[in-house]
Amino acid sequence: LATLFINQQSLGEAKRELETYESHRKVKEWKVSQEFNKLMAGLSEVTALDYDRNYYRKNTELAESYIYKDIAWQDFLVFQAWTSTKNDKSDEMIAVSNLQDIEIVIKSRRFKALRNTKINDVIKCKVYYDKAKERHTAVLVEKSDTTYKDIIGNAMEAIAVIDGVNQNRELFHYHHSEAINGNILFANSKIEPKVGKCIAIKYFMHYNTKFKKKMAKVLDATDTDKTNNAIVKSVYGEVRLKYKKDGRTLSYDQAQGTDVDITNPNFAFLEDYHIPSRVIKEAGITHDQDVKILVLLKEGKWNTIEIEKV
Repeated sequence: LATLFINQQSLGEAKRELETYESHRKVKEWKVSQEFNKLMAGLSEVTALDYDRNYYRKNTELAESYIYKDIAWQDFLVFQAWTSTKNDKSDEMIAVSNLQDIEIVIKSRRFKALRNTKINDVIKCKVYYDKAKERHTAVLVEKSDTTYKDIIGNAMEAIAVIDGVNQNRELFHYHHSEAINGNILFANSKIEPKVGKCIAIKYFMHYNTKFKKKMAKVLDATDTDKTNNAIVKSVYGEVRLKYKKDGRTLSYDQAQGTDVDITNPNFAFLEDYHIPSRVIKEAGITHDQDVKILVLLKEGKWNTIEIEKV
């Protein structure tokens, strides 16, 4: 750096850099180089100038652009924002994802482009992977011309099934797999939720610090004509109601004529598919009859989520 300053006749700045270098070497108890001695001798009559912080701020961006010129820009979506307080010091933080395989947490004050950043804003970053810390780090950040609609077009897609609706909390639960499932607020989609309905979701995986594992974050959920036969199917046949009494399990026929409330079965079966009492009661099933059940694959087992009279 001192050599570059000398080349442009900024001798006071060059002397300052050499003195900074010399001071650092002394602290470390290291020898100075022959090049240092040669440069210093040529500036013996020059007075070192103080650091011009504005000069370095102005040229930092230029230097960083040169250093990171071989790293490609990538678009990232801002999906979380919060205030972190540590040692009585607060920092505004954001979490961003490229919606594929990179997730980064950044302090908003680290880059000018992050001022006034909001959730669902799109920024572009140059990132590198820090092997020592085993994580990606943003080295340059700028605003992006990519829109929210455009970036979620690159998100992963799946056909999921609605397996629960909570009117009181105004949300429904979707399921695709053990990693891809969760709640969606009514307000965040135009879907009319119904148990058993297939929906198309766009999502990305992110690390959930509360559950300490990667989980899906849904960006968009819409109606679809597609089905996912790998996780949901319909089964037709006669439902067999079951009742618990004195440690025994009674069938519908066996329960009649006893003090068992036959309108309140404990569970039921259709073929080998188990049907919980809640599902039976919601459908108003009070005796063995032909029905259609909808079963959903969860944790390697088929679970009945809906039953209809036929």
